[in-house]
Amino acid sequence: MSYRHWTLPSAMVVAAATALFAQSYTFSDSAGNFSVTAPGPMTGGNGEGWIAFSTKQDGVEYYVQYRDLADISMGASALLDAIVNGVVNQSGGNPTERRSIQLNRTYPGRYLVVEDSDTVHVFAVYLVNDRLYGIGGNYRKGGDHRDQVDQFIDSFRLLN
Repeated sequence: MSYRHWTLPSAMVVAAATALFAQSYTFSDSAGNFSVTAPGPMTGGNGEGWIAFSTKQDGVEYYVQYRDLADISMGASALLDAIVNGVVNQSGGNPTERRSIQLNRTYPGRYLVVEDSDTVHVFAVYLVNDRLYGIGGNYRKGGDHRDQVDQFIDSFRLLN
């Protein structure tokens, strides 16, 4: 297959993914060292040890948050698993998908989908050195927003 045959499908995939958000906003937090493409302007700030930003669009709440950790002596894998278990316990829901992921093929993470009685929670968490990042979205059950939330999560980038 020639190079030309490969570029057309790639361009179509990018165009389809971009079309999921009618209008997108690139949000960056230089202090948090990240950027993300969101469907609306993100607002937020400090709260309960986390720096958190969010936006709500078409029934989906998108968020990105981070916090610096003083002690990660338990190891990255154990820490990430503990966080995922905490999210499951706090939501009281049923995990429908759970897997290990990586950011930039370097930093360990976890991806989780949890459904409770009326909400779907899609969540990714990454450990980058001593900083923990959480990116995700929540929407009411019955909504078909998984692709949009996954696109949001996939747009997360470290600035340096």
